[in-house]
Amino acid sequence: MNYLQKEKKKEKKKEKKKEKKKEKKKEKKKEKKKEKKKEKKKEKKKEKKKEKKKEKKKEKKEKRSHSPSSTRTSNFHISHSLSEGDVSSAYGLSLFSTLCVCAAFILNWYSSVACNFISVALTYGSSSDPNSVSLHFGIWNYQSWTVVSSSSGTVVFQGCRRYPDYVEVDPEWKAAKVFSVMAWVFGLVLMLAVLFSACSGKGAKQATPASGVGFLICSLFSGLSLLLLGSDLCKENLLSEGLESMYPSSNMSVSSCGTSTGAKCAISATILWFLAGVASCRAYKVDGESVQDELIDGPTSPLVNDMEMED
Repeated sequence: MNYLQKEKKKEKKKEKKKEKKKEKKKEKKKEKKKEKKKEKKKEKKKEKKKEKKKEKKKEKKEKRSHSPSSTRTSNFHISHSLSEGDVSSAYGLSLFSTLCVCAAFILNWYSSVACNFISVALTYGSSSDPNSVSLHFGIWNYQSWTVVSSSSGTVVFQGCRRYPDYVEVDPEWKAAKVFSVMAWVFGLVLMLAVLFSACSGKGAKQATPASGVGFLICSLFSGLSLLLLGSDLCKENLLSEGLESMYPSSNMSVSSCGTSTGAKCAISATILWFLAGVASCRAYKVDGESVQDELIDGPTSPLVNDMEMED
């Protein structure tokens, strides 16, 4: 009996193993079927995409064949003219910036070396009928007169002289000197860089944000040279005080102190530097926008000739 029971158990185990194998085979078959279905779906999707692309190409060809060549050429000319307009405006702004830089540098140079930056008005004589005379002073020089008398007459020579060593320079005057030199040196470097890039044929590419910021900094330096108007040279002028001490009976006094030719040149240079900075930044922006449009819309020139399409 024991022997028979053992054999039955063995047979049951074999049957269980066979059933497990069958189940595994069924599962594998199911998985293979699922994979095949997925592959079929992917292939169908790919075929649909290919068909859609073919349909789109056919539609484009039909549109090209039905539309007249005049409309295609007109559309090309419109896009081409728009891109040319952007480029021409960028070149125009760049040229305007270059001209402003050159003019501003010349005005800065004159305002720094001129002896007529400020004008001091002196009054003398009686209070009922006073007379007035204007004295001119610069950042580094002052206006002088030399009187030469002879038997034939008296001649007055006008010139520019450096300030003597005993003249005390207050902080506002020192600041005006420093900023005038910085505006001149920094402006010279920027002007040479702009002219070099213009002569090298870079065109609108010379306009960069860095150059625009440099022009704006020069505008600030040029404007700060006007600090001379708040210095002792304008308030407590040593020359006018010396004239008062030399001629005490003349009732000489300072009536006003204001801008002269040099200061007006500095103001004009400040405005021109600012305009050059704005124009340079704007030219860079317009040039960048035209490049982006070309990258997005594609080339402005036709890839296929209209005559070939009609044939």
